[in-house]
Order: sequence, then C-alpha cells, then structure tokens
Amino acid sequence: FIRIIGSCLVVSLIIEGFLAATLSAYLQCQLGSTIAIAGMIIGCASAAGAVQSLRWAWNPVLSPMIGRISDSSSHRGRLFAICCWGAALLFGASALRMSLVPLLFLMLGIELVSTALTTLADALAADLASGTQTVLVITAYTFASDVGAALGPMGGYAFINLLGVHAAYAAAAALLAIMALGWSLHRHN
Repeated sequence: FIRIIGSCLVVSLIIEGFLAATLSAYLQCQLGSTIAIAGMIIGCASAAGAVQSLRWAWNPVLSPMIGRISDSSSHRGRLFAICCWGAALLFGASALRMSLVPLLFLMLGIELVSTALTTLADALAADLASGTQTVLVITAYTFASDVGAALGPMGGYAFINLLGVHAAYAAAAALLAIMALGWSLHRHN
C-alpha cells in the first residue's frame, strides 16, 4: 500500500507538478528567452506549452496501449520499474546543456515516458483497489496524486532558486532512480 501510494505521489510530484510547472524555465535556461524554429521565433512558454500539448494529444491513444500491454503482463511492477529507470535517465540527461534538436528529442522522450508512468501508476493503484479496501485505496491515491501535483511546482521552484534549473532536474532524476531501484529490488513485482 505505502509503496504504491508513495510511487503515485512521486510520479504526480515530478510529472504533473514539477515538469509541468518548470518546463518553460528549463527551456529558457537551455536555449535563452526565445527559440528560433523553422524561421519563426517563439517564447519558451509557448514552446513548453507545445511540448506539453503533444502529451495530451497522444494520451488518448498511448495510454490505452500501455494499459493493454501492462494488463497482459504478469509483471506490472517490473514495467513500472523499467519506466522509472527510463525517466531517471532522461531527466538525468536533461541536466546537461544541449542544443535545440537533441533537446526536443529529449523532451519528447520525457513526455512519452511520463505517459507510461502515469498510466502504470494508475494501473497499480487500480490493482491495489481491487481488494477489500477500495474506498481507502482510491481516497489515498487521489490525495497522494493531488499533494504531489501541488508540491511539485513549489518544490521545483524552491530548488531552482537555491541550486539552479539543471540541479533541480538532476534531483528529479535521482528521486526517480531511487523509486526505480525500490521497484526493481521488490521480490513480488
């Protein structure tokens, strides 16, 4: 119970809170206040919105596909661990300085793995809720997800103000790696 609800909190904290709130600041740190793409100049907030909107556009297609894959697997926890490792690697790579094209591919990778993480976290919570304590599990899951989404922006910007954008993304990578390690070492996933 604690491992699944805690994982849902961390996924929500990093994906729905931290990433969503700090992506434009991250892009500004990497590329400056404006970005030139195909002869057009756009601001970092617009670029961040475009990257985030891609995730919301493909979610109705990819989430059910990921759900079907995880439903057909007897090792949903292992799939979750693999996605956590992938997210940790991508967030870790985002702590490096890079030019526009590799950065766009990196952001797309982060958004893809974000879709997988949120879908698998939902599925893990649903598995847990299928027992006798359905109301307790769904309430705890909803509360943890909301707390994570609320604390992500605050914690992210506090971390950015203290140590900078790259350190904040490295810290997100470390948190994901710790969670991935916990899921990888668990015997019953």
